[in-house]
Order: sequence, then structure tokens, then C-alpha cells
Amino acid sequence: MKVLNLFNLLPDNLENAELFFLEVANEVLEEGNLYAHEVTAKAKLITDAFNNVKKMPAFKNQLSNEIAGKSEIFGNYKASESFRAKYDFASCNDSAYNDLISAKKEIEEQIKEREKFLKNIPEDGIATADGEMIEYCQRTNTIVHSVSFIKPKAKKVKDPITELFG
Repeated sequence: MKVLNLFNLLPDNLENAELFFLEVANEVLEEGNLYAHEVTAKAKLITDAFNNVKKMPAFKNQLSNEIAGKSEIFGNYKASESFRAKYDFASCNDSAYNDLISAKKEIEEQIKEREKFLKNIPEDGIATADGEMIEYCQRTNTIVHSVSFIKPKAKKVKDPITELFG
């Protein structure tokens, strides 16, 4: 099947995309024909691959040419191009700014150390030297799933001389 034919099979609006993925979820949850990890892996593969395509300079240039610096409606979606400035304040050689950044780093380190201490407070809390009662830190747990692709290992080429003579 040609790429264009496959591309045209993809959903062309949000409603169709949601319906498609609801059907995929149904195949996992109700029918048992697919595994959740399998669906997650394929979705990640497609997302990662397309994100790489979007970063290609030639693709970005083509998209810019098509949109031509404006907001344009194409059928059932809108595409726009905007420009964002990014400043490198470190290059300004401003001592006040540099001092603030140093102070921020110091405070962030102090917060990190304090949070490390607070994570280890017993459930009944502790009293400080000045009588302040520090209570147990409430904790919630969240399940996080991730899928990463394993690169195939390169096959080692055997060296016949090493094989013979060690």
C-alpha cells in the first residue's frame, strides 16, 4: 500500500480521531484483542517519529511557505505561524541579574535540602528547639507508565585471528 493511501486512512478531524481511539480502547478493554502496552508503544512510536519529522529544516520551511506568516484555515483545521523571541540574559553582563541568578540557585538548593529533611519527618511529627511542631508531610502516590524503544544491539563481528590465537 502506498504512503499516500495509508495517510488518507488516518482520521481527518478530532471527532474521528477520538472515535478511532475509543474503538482501539474497546479492543483492549472489552474484546481483549489488543494489549494496552502494545497500543501505548505504537502511539508513542508514531508521536515520536512525527515530532522528529516536524523538526526537519526542510519540513519546517515547507510549512512556513504554505502558511506564509499568517493564520489560515484549511478545511477543518487552522494553521498559524508566530514568532517568539528568546533572550540570553546571561550574555548581557549585568551584575545585578547575575547576582539574582546566583541567589535563586542558592535558594533552590536550600529548598531541596529542606524538602529532603521534611520527607523524613515521622508520622507523629517532631518539635524543633524553639518549640515549633513540624508535622508529617502528606504524600500521594501516582502511577506513571513509560514506554521506550530498545535499539537492537549491533552484532559483533568475530575476528578470525583472535579466535585462532586468543
